[in-house]
Amino acid sequence: MPTDTEPGPPRPPRPREVHRAVGAVTVQQLVLDASSVVGLLLDPDAEEHAIAPRGNLHAPSVLPYEVSNVLRRLQGAGKLAERDAERAFADYAALDIELWPWPTLGERVWRLRGNLSSYDAAYVALAERIDATLVTRDARLARAPGTTCAITVVA
Repeated sequence: MPTDTEPGPPRPPRPREVHRAVGAVTVQQLVLDASSVVGLLLDPDAEEHAIAPRGNLHAPSVLPYEVSNVLRRLQGAGKLAERDAERAFADYAALDIELWPWPTLGERVWRLRGNLSSYDAAYVALAERIDATLVTRDARLARAPGTTCAITVVA
């Protein structure tokens, strides 16, 4: 039996589903990547506002660093006022997202290295592990070969 730090037996691959419409997300487990979380924080009209309340939210433990880095870059480039960056950072801290550690995902992340960055692979690995839908703004991620999770691309 696997422990919290050991992956269980690999799941057999299943057909990948890629959805574009908000209504297509019907699962209860959702993995949000950094692009979708930043959209949720900064865009009041973002599709993520309709999706996030539909399920339990999950992400790899790299998410807080990625989100805070995007906010920092946007502020530094003058695309986000300091006040808005501070508010978005506080709003992020209030989100109820379960973060998953590296040991749980690392082996699958490594196996995806030929097709995805380690960051993107972490989101895919988590969605595969918990049979969740990955929500992203990155259409390239949805087209990556070798993934077996459902992926919803939002604008």
